[in-house]
Amino acid sequence: MFWGAEQEPAVDQKKPVANVQPVQVKVDLNLPSTPWSSQGLGNGIRALHAKGLRCDVELEVGGEAFPAHQVKLAAVSSAFRTFLKNLRVSGDSVEVVDDPMAGILIISHLAPTAATTEPLPVAAPGTAADADTAVLPAAPPGPVVVEGVSPPATSSQVLRLQINSISQPEAVQILLTYVYQVGTGIPFEFKPSCVEVDKDVLQLARVFGLTHLHEHAARWLIEGLSTLNVVERLVVCEEFQLGNLREKMMEQLAAFPDALGIVSGNPEIMKHPKIMQDLLYTVAFARNKQPEKKAEEKPPEKVEKVEKVEKVEKAVKAEKADKVDKAEKDEKVEKPDKLEKAEKSEKN
Repeated sequence: MFWGAEQEPAVDQKKPVANVQPVQVKVDLNLPSTPWSSQGLGNGIRALHAKGLRCDVELEVGGEAFPAHQVKLAAVSSAFRTFLKNLRVSGDSVEVVDDPMAGILIISHLAPTAATTEPLPVAAPGTAADADTAVLPAAPPGPVVVEGVSPPATSSQVLRLQINSISQPEAVQILLTYVYQVGTGIPFEFKPSCVEVDKDVLQLARVFGLTHLHEHAARWLIEGLSTLNVVERLVVCEEFQLGNLREKMMEQLAAFPDALGIVSGNPEIMKHPKIMQDLLYTVAFARNKQPEKKAEEKPPEKVEKVEKVEKVEKAVKAEKADKVDKAEKDEKVEKPDKLEKAEKSEKN
C-alpha cells in the first residue's frame, strides 16, 4: 500500500486447525469407462512385426527370409519353446540337443541385428513420441536366463533358421499370419493358393504343434472338391494320415456313379493302386448295403395292402369254420331223430 505497513494477505495467513470430522464427498463423472481389450497387445506386437522391429529370429524358405519374434513363436508353440531351451551356444556356433522338431529347423548362424549397426531413433526431450518410432536404446548384450538355459539370440543377435522339408514360402507367411493374429481379436482366414502350399502348412502345423492351424489346412482339402482334383487330395490325405477325411471323400464318390466313372478313368489314379482298391471296395460295400435297406424299409402303401389282404383271408377262414361247425351240429341233431323213428317202426 502507499501508506502504512504492508499487511500479510488473508490467504497466506495460517489458520488454526479445528477439530472437525471428515465428510465423504461423492463425485459422479457420468462418463463411460474405457473397456479393456486384448487387441492392444495384439496390435502392438503386429505393428512391431510388420515394421521388423525387435525381431530376433528369421525363418528361411526358398531364398526368402521371414523375420519374427522368438517369444511370440514360443508362446503359441510348445515344440518351438523346447527347441529354444535345448539350444547350446559356443562362440558364434549354435547346436541343438534332443531336437523336438524332428530336424525341420536347420540353424544357419547368428547374425547381428540392425540395433548394433544402426543408431536407434530416440524421441527428443519434451516432444510427443510415437510407440513405433520412439525406440529405447538396445540393452547391452548379455544372456537372458530362461529356466536355467541361456538362449543364443540376445538383444543384439538374430537366430536364422532354415526350414527343411517344405518348398513354398507362402506356407511360412501363412504360419506367421496365424501366429500373430489368432487369439488377439483379429479373424484368421485360411486361403492357400494351391494344394502344394496347403501340404506345407500341414507339415508346419504338425511340427510346431498347432492343432487349430492343422484343422484349417485339413478342412481346406474339401473346398472346391471336384473329379479333377479329388485324386490329388486323396493322396494328401493318405500322406498325412487324414483317415476320416479320406473316408468321407470316398463315400461321396461312391454315391455318384458318374463321378466315379470319371475318377476311375483318370490316369493319375493308376499311380496309386491302393486308392483305387479302396474306392472299389467302398462302391461294392455301398451296393451290398442297399438291398438290405429296401427289404427292411417297405413303402407304406404296400404295407397297408398286405394288411388288408391278410384281414380278408382271416375273415374268409372264419366264415368257413363257422359253416363247418353248423353242419356238424345239424348232423348230430338229425341222427337221434332218425334212430327214434327206426325204433318206433320196429316195435310196430
